[in-house]
Amino acid sequence: GNAYGYLGDYKRDLEYSEKALEIRRELFGEKHPDTATSFNNIGNAYGQLGDYKRDLEYSEKALEIRRELFGEKHPDTATSFNNVGEAYRLLGDPKRALEYSKKALKINRELLGERHPDTATSFNNVGNAYGRLGDNKRNLEYVEKALKLRREILGDKHPDTIFSVMNLVQILTNMNRRPQAFQLLESLRQLPKDHIYYDRLKKLEHNLLSKTIRKGFRQPSSKGRKRKGKKKRQ
Repeated sequence: GNAYGYLGDYKRDLEYSEKALEIRRELFGEKHPDTATSFNNIGNAYGQLGDYKRDLEYSEKALEIRRELFGEKHPDTATSFNNVGEAYRLLGDPKRALEYSKKALKINRELLGERHPDTATSFNNVGNAYGRLGDNKRNLEYVEKALKLRREILGDKHPDTIFSVMNLVQILTNMNRRPQAFQLLESLRQLPKDHIYYDRLKKLEHNLLSKTIRKGFRQPSSKGRKRKGKKKRQ
């Protein structure tokens, strides 16, 4: 299931994750770490498929089991807080999203310290929640922290780092800080076409370019210009 998820085939991810859950419930019962992991994986698959209500339902089940088994101060519990928070954000409840994401950040900082990938994820999620609440300054602050950590820990070419760069480009665009957004975008120009985020990068680039045309600006007329043949749409 996880392998299919990494390949972007979330229907198959869900199919296999559900089989794993069925077996684990039979063998271990509900209150077991592996059963919680299966609930978590199914929630993630539903989230990727756009079914955020089911994402929340399964993520909350995983959180309930982990809290009971491990208590609040455990990395797996923090992961579940993050996942529940993201589900709430996608469902359009940024206040709840911020509440759960902050809990995850607090646990990760205490247990794992500042320089850890999970802490970076929490910074990113807290920032996203602030963004949904219309607080662009705090959104920027937390996403910049996530990017800095990911660059230091994972390097510039890691998918999580690239995701943070694109996230930051979007925030800067929303704040009308387009020169900085373009500068960041330039660092992703060499992304190969088979990269997981290539299509998203192209869309982001298109959106940024379309927003830079000033109001009332008229494009030069095509009359009188030498045509060089049709351009392929990208």
